[in-house]
Amino acid sequence: MSSTFSFRNSVVSWDKDVKYALNRSGLSSSQVLMNWLTVPTNFYSYVNPKKKSKEAVLIDITQYFRDKGISYRQSKSIRSKIDRILCSYKEARRWLIKQPVPENIQQTRHIKSQLLKLCREYDQIKPLYGASVDPGWPSQDEDIENVRCTMNLDDDEEVMEQGNTEHNDLISVADVNNTDDELGTLHDVSQSTEEANGKEFRLMQQEFEWRQSMKSQMLALKRSKLAIKKNVAIIDHLKHMFQQGFISREQYKEMTLEAFDGLRNA
Repeated sequence: MSSTFSFRNSVVSWDKDVKYALNRSGLSSSQVLMNWLTVPTNFYSYVNPKKKSKEAVLIDITQYFRDKGISYRQSKSIRSKIDRILCSYKEARRWLIKQPVPENIQQTRHIKSQLLKLCREYDQIKPLYGASVDPGWPSQDEDIENVRCTMNLDDDEEVMEQGNTEHNDLISVADVNNTDDELGTLHDVSQSTEEANGKEFRLMQQEFEWRQSMKSQMLALKRSKLAIKKNVAIIDHLKHMFQQGFISREQYKEMTLEAFDGLRNA
Protein backbone atom coordinates (compact mmCIF):
# COMPACT_ATOMS: atom_id res chain seq x y z
CA MET A 1 0.00 0.00 0.00
CA SER A 2 1.35 3.41 -0.90
CA SER A 3 0.14 6.59 0.71
CA THR A 4 1.46 9.86 2.01
CA PHE A 5 2.71 9.48 5.56
CA SER A 6 2.55 12.30 8.08
CA PHE A 7 5.57 12.47 10.39
CA ARG A 8 3.98 14.56 13.11
CA ASN A 9 4.59 12.89 16.49
CA SER A 10 6.07 9.82 14.74
CA VAL A 11 8.96 8.44 16.78
CA VAL A 12 11.89 6.98 14.86
CA SER A 13 14.50 5.15 16.89
CA TRP A 14 18.14 5.93 16.16
CA ASP A 15 19.07 2.32 16.88
CA LYS A 16 16.24 0.38 15.22
CA ASP A 17 15.54 2.19 11.97
CA VAL A 18 17.52 -0.21 9.76
CA LYS A 19 14.37 -1.73 8.23
CA TYR A 20 12.43 1.51 7.83
CA ALA A 21 11.28 2.16 4.30
CA LEU A 22 12.93 5.59 4.29
CA ASN A 23 16.28 4.14 5.35
CA ARG A 24 18.26 2.99 2.33
CA SER A 25 21.64 2.79 4.04
CA GLY A 26 21.43 -0.72 5.48
CA LEU A 27 22.63 0.74 8.79
CA SER A 28 20.91 2.31 11.76
CA SER A 29 21.12 6.07 12.20
CA SER A 30 23.34 5.51 15.25
CA GLN A 31 25.77 3.42 13.21
CA VAL A 32 25.93 6.02 10.44
CA LEU A 33 26.51 8.76 13.02
CA MET A 34 29.30 6.87 14.80
CA ASN A 35 30.95 6.02 11.47
CA TRP A 36 31.21 9.75 10.83
CA LEU A 37 32.02 10.84 14.38
CA THR A 38 34.83 8.33 14.99
CA VAL A 39 36.90 9.71 12.12
CA PRO A 40 39.37 11.93 14.06
CA THR A 41 39.23 14.87 11.64
CA ASN A 42 35.43 14.82 11.75
CA PHE A 43 35.35 14.55 15.53
CA TYR A 44 37.74 17.46 16.11
CA SER A 45 35.93 19.61 13.55
CA TYR A 46 32.78 19.19 15.64
CA VAL A 47 34.07 19.55 19.21
CA ASN A 48 36.53 22.32 18.35
CA PRO A 49 35.46 23.98 15.08
CA LYS A 50 38.12 26.29 13.66
CA LYS A 51 38.08 26.29 9.88
CA LYS A 52 34.30 25.86 9.82
CA SER A 53 31.51 27.00 12.10
CA LYS A 54 29.51 24.41 14.04
CA GLU A 55 26.56 25.09 11.74
CA ALA A 56 28.70 24.39 8.66
CA VAL A 57 29.94 21.13 10.17
CA LEU A 58 26.35 20.08 10.89
CA ILE A 59 25.45 20.75 7.26
CA ASP A 60 28.28 18.38 6.28
CA ILE A 61 27.00 15.71 8.68
CA THR A 62 23.44 16.04 7.39
CA GLN A 63 24.70 15.66 3.84
CA TYR A 64 26.70 12.61 4.93
CA PHE A 65 23.47 11.06 6.21
CA ARG A 66 21.72 11.81 2.93
CA ASP A 67 24.61 10.35 0.94
CA LYS A 68 24.27 7.17 3.00
CA GLY A 69 20.55 6.95 2.24
CA ILE A 70 19.06 8.55 5.36
CA SER A 71 17.20 11.75 4.52
CA TYR A 72 14.89 12.04 7.54
CA ARG A 73 17.52 13.14 10.08
CA GLN A 74 17.75 16.91 10.39
CA SER A 75 20.77 18.87 11.60
CA LYS A 76 19.02 19.87 14.84
CA SER A 77 18.37 16.27 15.87
CA ILE A 78 21.86 15.18 14.77
CA ARG A 79 23.42 17.88 16.93
CA SER A 80 21.22 16.87 19.85
CA LYS A 81 22.30 13.25 19.45
CA ILE A 82 26.03 14.06 19.27
CA ASP A 83 25.84 16.41 22.25
CA ARG A 84 24.07 13.72 24.24
CA ILE A 85 26.80 11.19 23.43
CA LEU A 86 29.57 13.62 24.42
CA CYS A 87 27.67 14.58 27.56
CA SER A 88 27.34 10.90 28.52
CA TYR A 89 31.04 10.35 27.87
CA LYS A 90 32.00 13.28 30.08
CA GLU A 91 29.70 11.99 32.82
CA ALA A 92 31.32 8.55 32.58
CA ARG A 93 34.83 10.00 32.85
CA ARG A 94 33.88 12.06 35.88
CA TRP A 95 32.41 8.95 37.49
CA LEU A 96 35.54 6.95 36.71
CA ILE A 97 38.04 9.23 38.44
CA LYS A 98 36.01 9.02 41.66
CA GLN A 99 36.25 5.23 41.81
CA PRO A 100 38.82 3.38 43.93
CA VAL A 101 41.62 1.62 42.09
CA PRO A 102 40.35 -1.87 41.08
CA GLU A 103 42.11 -4.62 42.99
CA ASN A 104 40.93 -7.62 40.98
CA ILE A 105 39.36 -8.70 37.71
CA GLN A 106 35.82 -8.60 39.12
CA GLN A 107 36.15 -4.96 40.16
CA THR A 108 37.64 -4.09 36.79
CA ARG A 109 34.74 -5.81 35.04
CA HIS A 110 32.26 -3.90 37.22
CA ILE A 111 33.88 -0.56 36.39
CA LYS A 112 33.82 -1.38 32.68
CA SER A 113 30.16 -2.37 32.92
CA GLN A 114 29.21 0.87 34.67
CA LEU A 115 31.12 2.96 32.13
CA LEU A 116 29.15 1.39 29.29
CA LYS A 117 25.90 1.95 31.15
CA LEU A 118 26.72 5.63 31.51
CA CYS A 119 27.90 5.89 27.90
CA ARG A 120 27.30 3.11 25.39
CA GLU A 121 29.76 4.74 22.98
CA TYR A 122 32.52 5.03 25.63
CA ASP A 123 34.96 2.67 23.90
CA GLN A 124 34.48 4.43 20.57
CA ILE A 125 34.84 7.97 21.91
CA LYS A 126 37.71 7.33 24.34
CA PRO A 127 40.49 6.94 21.69
CA LEU A 128 39.53 10.29 20.20
CA TYR A 129 40.30 12.03 23.48
CA GLY A 130 43.22 9.79 24.38
CA ALA A 131 43.99 9.30 28.06
CA SER A 132 42.98 12.80 29.09
CA VAL A 133 40.77 12.74 32.18
CA ASP A 134 39.18 16.06 31.37
CA PRO A 135 39.20 16.33 27.56
CA GLY A 136 38.12 19.95 27.60
CA TRP A 137 34.83 20.95 26.04
CA PRO A 138 34.15 23.77 23.62
CA SER A 139 33.00 26.78 25.60
CA GLN A 140 30.16 27.61 23.22
CA ASP A 141 28.50 24.27 23.99
CA GLU A 142 29.17 24.19 27.73
CA ASP A 143 25.80 25.60 28.79
CA ILE A 144 23.86 23.37 26.40
CA GLU A 145 25.77 20.33 27.55
CA ASN A 146 25.26 21.04 31.25
CA VAL A 147 21.54 21.61 30.77
CA ARG A 148 21.16 18.36 28.87
CA CYS A 149 23.14 16.45 31.49
CA THR A 150 20.96 17.91 34.23
CA MET A 151 17.71 17.21 32.42
CA ASN A 152 18.91 13.71 31.43
CA LEU A 153 17.39 14.08 27.99
CA ASP A 154 16.83 10.90 26.01
CA ASP A 155 17.86 11.45 22.41
CA ASP A 156 17.75 7.78 21.41
CA GLU A 157 14.49 8.58 19.67
CA GLU A 158 13.49 11.50 17.55
CA VAL A 159 10.11 13.09 16.98
CA MET A 160 9.92 13.77 13.28
CA GLU A 161 8.51 17.11 12.23
CA GLN A 162 5.77 17.34 9.65
CA GLY A 163 7.02 18.43 6.27
CA ASN A 164 8.78 15.44 4.69
CA THR A 165 5.57 14.45 2.94
CA GLU A 166 7.32 13.95 -0.39
CA HIS A 167 7.98 10.34 0.64
CA ASN A 168 5.22 7.87 -0.14
CA ASP A 169 6.65 4.91 1.79
CA LEU A 170 4.57 3.88 4.79
CA ILE A 171 6.48 3.28 8.01
CA SER A 172 5.11 0.64 10.32
CA VAL A 173 3.77 2.37 13.42
CA ALA A 174 4.44 -0.75 15.48
CA ASP A 175 8.09 -0.76 14.38
CA VAL A 176 8.39 2.98 14.89
CA ASN A 177 7.22 2.83 18.49
CA ASN A 178 9.30 -0.22 19.31
CA THR A 179 12.16 1.34 21.23
CA ASP A 180 15.17 -0.38 22.68
CA ASP A 181 16.08 0.82 26.16
CA GLU A 182 18.42 -2.04 26.96
CA LEU A 183 22.11 -1.32 26.72
CA GLY A 184 22.84 -4.85 25.51
CA THR A 185 24.86 -7.65 26.98
CA LEU A 186 28.52 -6.86 27.53
CA HIS A 187 30.92 -9.10 25.66
CA ASP A 188 33.23 -11.19 27.77
CA VAL A 189 36.82 -10.12 27.46
CA SER A 190 39.96 -12.06 28.21
CA GLN A 191 41.66 -11.83 31.58
CA SER A 192 44.70 -10.15 30.04
CA THR A 193 42.48 -7.44 28.57
CA GLU A 194 40.79 -6.84 31.92
CA GLU A 195 44.16 -6.62 33.66
CA ALA A 196 45.22 -4.08 31.06
CA ASN A 197 42.03 -2.11 31.76
CA GLY A 198 42.78 -2.19 35.48
CA LYS A 199 46.25 -0.83 34.82
CA GLU A 200 44.75 1.82 32.55
CA PHE A 201 42.35 2.95 35.29
CA ARG A 202 45.23 3.25 37.77
CA LEU A 203 47.25 5.31 35.30
CA MET A 204 44.25 7.55 34.69
CA GLN A 205 43.82 8.17 38.40
CA GLN A 206 47.54 8.91 38.76
CA GLU A 207 47.25 11.36 35.91
CA PHE A 208 44.24 12.97 37.57
CA GLU A 209 46.16 13.36 40.85
CA TRP A 210 49.08 14.87 38.95
CA ARG A 211 46.77 17.31 37.20
CA GLN A 212 45.23 18.35 40.52
CA SER A 213 48.71 18.90 41.95
CA MET A 214 49.71 21.01 38.94
CA LYS A 215 46.52 23.06 39.24
CA SER A 216 47.29 23.76 42.91
CA GLN A 217 50.84 24.82 42.06
CA MET A 218 49.68 27.04 39.22
CA LEU A 219 47.09 28.66 41.50
CA ALA A 220 49.76 29.32 44.14
CA LEU A 221 52.04 30.81 41.49
CA LYS A 222 49.24 33.03 40.22
CA ARG A 223 48.54 34.29 43.73
CA SER A 224 52.25 34.93 44.23
CA LYS A 225 52.44 36.96 41.02
CA LEU A 226 49.43 39.01 42.10
CA ALA A 227 51.04 39.69 45.48
CA ILE A 228 54.28 40.79 43.81
CA LYS A 229 52.42 43.07 41.43
CA LYS A 230 50.48 44.59 44.31
CA ASN A 231 53.58 45.31 46.39
CA VAL A 232 55.51 46.75 43.45
CA ALA A 233 52.59 49.10 42.84
CA ILE A 234 52.68 50.11 46.52
CA ILE A 235 56.41 50.89 46.32
CA ASP A 236 55.91 53.02 43.19
CA HIS A 237 53.06 54.86 44.88
CA LEU A 238 55.14 55.52 48.01
CA LYS A 239 57.97 56.88 45.87
CA HIS A 240 55.55 59.27 44.18
CA MET A 241 54.10 60.34 47.55
CA PHE A 242 57.61 61.05 48.91
CA GLN A 243 58.65 63.03 45.83
CA GLN A 244 55.52 65.14 46.09
CA GLY A 245 56.18 65.81 49.77
CA PHE A 246 53.08 64.03 51.08
CA ILE A 247 55.13 61.75 53.36
CA SER A 248 58.43 62.22 55.18
CA ARG A 249 61.64 60.35 54.39
CA GLU A 250 61.23 58.26 57.55
CA GLN A 251 57.68 57.31 56.59
CA TYR A 252 58.83 56.49 53.07
CA LYS A 253 61.60 54.19 54.35
CA GLU A 254 59.37 52.46 56.88
CA MET A 255 56.50 51.84 54.48
CA THR A 256 58.84 50.79 51.66
CA LEU A 257 60.49 48.21 53.94
CA GLU A 258 57.05 46.78 54.72
CA ALA A 259 56.32 46.51 51.00
CA PHE A 260 59.65 44.73 50.42
CA ASP A 261 58.78 42.28 53.20
CA GLY A 262 55.59 41.57 51.30
CA LEU A 263 57.63 40.87 48.16
CA ARG A 264 59.86 38.40 50.00
CA ASN A 265 56.84 36.58 51.41
CA ALA A 266 55.02 36.42 48.07
